[in-house]
Amino acid sequence: MRNEDQKDETEKMEDQKHMNLLTGNSPVRRFTDSPIRPFADSPVRKCAMGEGVVTREPHIISSSGLGSCVVVTIYDTKHKIGGLAHIMLPNQTNRMQNADCGLRNEKNEQKNPKFALRTPQYMCADTAIASLLEELRSLGAVLLVAKMVGGAQMYSSYEESNPGVGKQNIKSIKHILRRERIPIIGEDIGGRHGRNIEFHLDSGKVIVRAIGKEDRKI
Repeated sequence: MRNEDQKDETEKMEDQKHMNLLTGNSPVRRFTDSPIRPFADSPVRKCAMGEGVVTREPHIISSSGLGSCVVVTIYDTKHKIGGLAHIMLPNQTNRMQNADCGLRNEKNEQKNPKFALRTPQYMCADTAIASLLEELRSLGAVLLVAKMVGGAQMYSSYEESNPGVGKQNIKSIKHILRRERIPIIGEDIGGRHGRNIEFHLDSGKVIVRAIGKEDRKI
């Protein structure tokens, strides 16, 4: 009888833990308001799809899983302040579903709660670059240069008549940066392979990594 009581108590505790997770009362810390830092003493700031990060040296901003998505970095060469956006779509009015990165909508958020954690203004090129510039200029950034990585054509089904999201992202970002008179001084775009990147704020260098390829610095 005693063993059965202990079993019942254990089941009650497990049920309570489950309810805490569902209601948000769990003591587990949730990183929804700022990019996750993997270790307390690490200079690395992670930027996921549809997110943006603005910081200064000596930090490193990393972003992974680039398919048709494009990472844009904007950097002040004098003050060593920089921002990175992991852009998923060319503009807000584009309603195409991005097969590589997903598109934030109610249906996707029900399937995967991670969609709800993305910052909406960083998902599309037009609002992402505007947000980066606003943040950077509020910190005193003036001498700005840009770099681009990503925009791959991940599926062979895309033809010239249907260039796919990657090429659309590249075209939109270049147009916006040209309009803002921010020169693009480095890029690693297109192709049919995924990429991971690191943006080093102490130098402005961007390191691009891809499976089966040598690391590239731009």
